[in-house]
Amino acid sequence: MAPFPKKNIWLIKVAEPTPLDGKDVRLFRAGLLAARLAERGHGVTWWHSTVNHQQKMQRFSEHTTIALNDNLKIIFLHSILYKKNAGLLRIFNQYGTARAFEQLAEQSMPPDIIVCCLPPLELCVRAVEYGKRHHIPVVLDVQDLWPDAFMKFAPPWLRAPWRLLLTPWFEAVKKACSNAAAIIGTTDAFVAWALNYAGRKSTPYDRAFPFGYTETVP
Repeated sequence: MAPFPKKNIWLIKVAEPTPLDGKDVRLFRAGLLAARLAERGHGVTWWHSTVNHQQKMQRFSEHTTIALNDNLKIIFLHSILYKKNAGLLRIFNQYGTARAFEQLAEQSMPPDIIVCCLPPLELCVRAVEYGKRHHIPVVLDVQDLWPDAFMKFAPPWLRAPWRLLLTPWFEAVKKACSNAAAIIGTTDAFVAWALNYAGRKSTPYDRAFPFGYTETVP
């Protein structure tokens, strides 16, 4: 059997630790995937954020690209720093990061495939728009149920106006899911949730991949 052809893969995931964040840093889902793909010889570009989500600090003061090895590089997209997980500054950060991705992506060599993690919604929308323009399949990896998860913050009497306020995000998740070539997620329920927004039935390319871990723990 002929060897599987190597691919140029874009992985879009912010708010995770990177190998640059410390000697004994524990990588999460995207970090582990990026490392394994690179080990298998694929060219991986990990689109990230200059903001260290865990430490709430800027890694760099401008867009910065770091090559970890011959097959893996990280592009850190610069946007405003936020100090709280929920708040206006984080929303501004996500919109700024999405705009930066849109600009820099057009200056880069197009990949063979894009894997974009959901959330944040703004990046997902820009990813599927880019994929559509360049005829590149985009796989959405659902890791949290945004914006549905935010509905729990509103008391019952405020649910209707609260949902109205979140209309742009509900439209964004519909656009991202309906334009994705495939939907994966951490559980079957997460995949089904996204397929409902996509308005289609499951295909063999839509499936759950549970969280993984390394064999050795730092």
